Amino acid sequence: MSYYLDVNDEWNQINPKDIWAYNKLSISRVLGYTCGPSGTTVPKPDFYIVRPCINLLGMGRFARQEWIENETNTFHPAEFWCETFYGPHLSVDFREKTSKLVVFGERETDDPL
Repeated sequence: MSYYLDVNDEWNQINPKDIWAYNKLSISRVLGYTCGPSGTTVPKPDFYIVRPCINLLGMGRFARQEWIENETNTFHPAEFWCETFYGPHLSVDFREKTSKLVVFGERETDDPL
């Protein structure tokens, strides 16, 4: 039996009280990451990850690493910036509190994302 839901099915089945789990900006903020929504200033010039706050399509779509001096006013209103993380990347899909898919991501040397 497949556990995969298409985007419409997934969106329509999300319990409204659980929507926070899909908002990467909210999660980043709760975890104490250096981050902010489009339009806020960064604490210091550096490379940051810029990505959609919510992305049901997954796989880092529209995520990119950008050098930001200060302002983020030119980013799309549905995006946010976050500190850059380095090291192994592990992605786990759960269904009914059981891991169903575990993927270890390997980075290309010429593509940091």
